[in-house]
Amino acid sequence: MSSARRLARALMAVSTFLRAPWGVSLAVKATINARPRPPGASTWSGYHRSSSCGGRGVTAVRQRAVATGSGEAAVLSEPVDVRVEDASKSAAEGVEVSQREVLSREAWMARAEAHRKRVRSLTNGSVHHDKSDPIFNFLFEYYHFKPRMLLQWTPGFDAYLLDADPSLKGCPLPQKAWESGPGAGGSYNPFGLDNNRRVQVQWMRDLLQATTSRAPVLHCFGLHEWAMLYRPRGAEEAGIDARSVHQTLPLRVSQDEINAMVEGRGGALACTHFDAFRFFTPEAKPLNPVQLERVGQRSNDQPGCVHANMDLFKWALRLWPLLPSEKLANALELAVSCRMLDMRASPYDLTAHGKVPDTVVGRGGGRVGGLPPEAWDPTPVRIETEEGRKEYQQAQAELYQRSMPVRRSLMRHMDRLLDVWGR
Repeated sequence: MSSARRLARALMAVSTFLRAPWGVSLAVKATINARPRPPGASTWSGYHRSSSCGGRGVTAVRQRAVATGSGEAAVLSEPVDVRVEDASKSAAEGVEVSQREVLSREAWMARAEAHRKRVRSLTNGSVHHDKSDPIFNFLFEYYHFKPRMLLQWTPGFDAYLLDADPSLKGCPLPQKAWESGPGAGGSYNPFGLDNNRRVQVQWMRDLLQATTSRAPVLHCFGLHEWAMLYRPRGAEEAGIDARSVHQTLPLRVSQDEINAMVEGRGGALACTHFDAFRFFTPEAKPLNPVQLERVGQRSNDQPGCVHANMDLFKWALRLWPLLPSEKLANALELAVSCRMLDMRASPYDLTAHGKVPDTVVGRGGGRVGGLPPEAWDPTPVRIETEEGRKEYQQAQAELYQRSMPVRRSLMRHMDRLLDVWGR
């Protein structure tokens, strides 16, 4: 078979592959082999690697068939990226287009590089940090993920990448759930993950829906960090150490001041998030109005909670690599800002970390106008004072407003993924 004929067949295969609706399984003759779908799966067509695809560097995503002198069909292509928004215009022109996003090598490499730069900016220039760092090390250790995941880029499960091979050294694409297809490219197969992922995503979706349905609670003042250090009189003799096993930072206030705050001097405890409550000292837990449990998380989480908003990064990680990396970076940026406020309102002295910036920083301690995180302001939000509590409330309200678009975006993506899985 001539090279021109092989190229034409490869391009036709790409076109057919990308036009396939989620609920249709196609067999592209002599070009690709249909991958067996899991039992009960009716919404994804996946394929093994083609052994007769065209060569590398195929970037055409618009194709149309024309007749040749021999009476056989050939394919003419236009080297452009086709997106969903191009469909109506191209259909009017008689050009066949995909209903899924298609990216040439140049396009997806540019997005991968932009993502890498953004992540490095968000993580203070590196994804590896000192174990004592109260911001970044906490996020990396608490959420148990491999830092290199942040630097890799994925378009999610409903895009097709041309001229892409994650197995090649230096490729910024993750190999997990990758499915090769025609055009020397491929996509991320939602059925390429373990079967437990569907149950996990449904649980996350239900949690975020329940959280979104509630009004934000904005009067907790970040007292959870203080409750983790609560030690009433007499506890020292009982062998209870007030210092947190999770932090080695010095304190900026006395133990008596910590005790007074937890006991209600600055407002009663009002924690709604189990993963903060579970680290309270045994003496502090009874002071919370609700004795939180894991099984009740869906009934208690609310969108004003700094920790619940920080957890959006955790749920984004659970969707990887089926979630576009840009959405993961959005959740990471929010999580960094949440953790900054968390620490600034704590009893800890942060002067050895961060740097008071020359530029004004957001009240939540986050970035303003691209301000790099190494300039985050370690100045405490003194919730032990009335002025400090007002400052915390305003910062918490701003984080709540920032969290809602991120939360809704994750929910929409989960819905699409669950639809592909057939719920």
